[in-house]
Amino acid sequence: MNSTIKITRADDRDASDVMKVIRACTKAMRLARIFQWDDIYPGEEQLEEDLKEGSLYVVRKADICLGAASFNEKQEDVYQQVEWKGSDPVLIVHRLCVAPAFQGQGIAKQMMSFGEKMALKQDYASIRLDAYSGNPKAVGLYVRLGYQQVGSVTFPRRNLPFLCFEKILREKSEA
Repeated sequence: MNSTIKITRADDRDASDVMKVIRACTKAMRLARIFQWDDIYPGEEQLEEDLKEGSLYVVRKADICLGAASFNEKQEDVYQQVEWKGSDPVLIVHRLCVAPAFQGQGIAKQMMSFGEKMALKQDYASIRLDAYSGNPKAVGLYVRLGYQQVGSVTFPRRNLPFLCFEKILREKSEA
């Protein structure tokens, strides 16, 4: 019987595996001349914070960590510059990564589907994220999944802007 992919909330035992995936992704992006991540971000500090708040999820097949993502309500300060379409509350996707050896197999799509289902269960109005404009595969993924580009922001130490995407899960309600 084939082992299936499982997405679960990460714990301390997952930290080293997730950091290995992040470092492998950073290296692969550099080789592809995508300078989205570096030796500073994302780092162990962000990972520890995600673990502490319980927002980090891992995707595994058997004992192999295929990828990870953080889902929480933390919006970057620069998000205030964007004219978002949805209402509060919002779920934010951070640091979605899939190990290079497993990319192109629909794992990121499964992670996003997991996040959307979780957001709907927890009554979020929309999901927001940013994607490095120099990473066409990531940008294409979000477009294919029905996310609408609503603006762009810049971050320190990055040459290109990040495109801001949003998917409305439920329309604004009258208060």
